[in-house]
Amino acid sequence: MAILASAPERNWPAQDNVFPFAVDPALTQFVITLEHPDWPEGDCIGLVIFWEGVPGGVFTSGGGPVLGKDGLPTGGTKVLTWTCNKPRDVANGEAHIQLLQGLRTAMLVEGF
Repeated sequence: MAILASAPERNWPAQDNVFPFAVDPALTQFVITLEHPDWPEGDCIGLVIFWEGVPGGVFTSGGGPVLGKDGLPTGGTKVLTWTCNKPRDVANGEAHIQLLQGLRTAMLVEGF
């Protein structure tokens, strides 16, 4: 496992982002983890990874409050995890991240 990127919890504005990146060609999988408090209601985030121009995975998530098993708001945090496979021997990619609403989260990207 290799930590490829991480960011502490902070506010992220609503915007579209494109991040080109280079990775170890031997990696075959990415795991993206978002740990966050309540998000706004409705669609919040969309993520598409391209491996040398070829789409490799799509992730979307809506928002809303963090709820307990009883369905009541907890005021706590939630962890979203998304796994994306990467073709072996590919060394370049591009992440297209669309934040549809401003939100608060921490982020961790790991490669395997």
